[in-house]
Amino acid sequence: MLKHIFLVVFLWLSSSFVYSQNYSVQIATDTNAITIGEQIHITLTYTVSPHSQYQLPVYGEELIPHIVQCKLPDIDTLTIDKDSFQISYTYCVTSFNPGEYSFQLGPILYNLKDTIWTPTIRISVRAEDVDVQADIRDVPPIRQSKYSWFEQNKTWIVWIVASIIFLIVAAGVWWYIQKHKQKPVLIQAAELELPHIRALRLLAEINEKQLCQKNLYKQYYSEISDVLREYFEARLHIPLFERTTDEIIRDVSRTGDLQVAVIQNLQILLHEADLVKFAKYIPSIQQSEIHGGLAVFCVKESSKTEQGEGI
Repeated sequence: MLKHIFLVVFLWLSSSFVYSQNYSVQIATDTNAITIGEQIHITLTYTVSPHSQYQLPVYGEELIPHIVQCKLPDIDTLTIDKDSFQISYTYCVTSFNPGEYSFQLGPILYNLKDTIWTPTIRISVRAEDVDVQADIRDVPPIRQSKYSWFEQNKTWIVWIVASIIFLIVAAGVWWYIQKHKQKPVLIQAAELELPHIRALRLLAEINEKQLCQKNLYKQYYSEISDVLREYFEARLHIPLFERTTDEIIRDVSRTGDLQVAVIQNLQILLHEADLVKFAKYIPSIQQSEIHGGLAVFCVKESSKTEQGEGI
């Protein structure tokens, strides 16, 4: 019985010893001497069993006084085999105080009972050497910009050119509109021609052409009928173009503004014009002159009502 108890105690002690030895800590630096402000990397490599419990140290801005962390440490893991893996912490540090520094990283808590410290790290921080005997040099001249004036002001130039083009186009559009804009016709009141004055003038011009003497009867009667249509349209304010003779006589009679003699002579003249224009009727020169006189009569007589006296 005592032999069995001794065997159990021996196995427990052996197991604890192996388990406690199933880790290793390594430390490495890329250099041990730096100048003020220069950075150095410290790599902590911790090899443990995947079944173990551990807690690595946590630092603030400084690892120790005057050894400052530049950033948070980089963490990397690597599985070696089924019984072990590595954890690497890389610290980037610097110092702004010259001197010799020796320190350890830790403590690392292993399986909640073992406290581990890294081997000692030694860093030498030196100040920049200043040669007080060196000649004082002038301040170097201002360097010229590698960009040309156009490249430096390209944005402004583009905006200015675009604005000029816009103004030119706008001016061209304005000029085109003004050039093709229909100008209002200004007519003096004294230059306005009354309808009956215009009609009598046009009838006189037709008579001076002597169209009947040239056998241009159709043109003669067409021009006379057009003058009468224009005159009575302006006189009575009713549309008379594109109307037949019967429609014209009907419309002017309904106004009640014309004398019966004017309506009768107008009807005779328009029917005679229809015969010449459409039936190829050729009256004598004397008849044509009489019809021209009837046109003048219709204008003069109808204008008496408007003017209050004859012409």
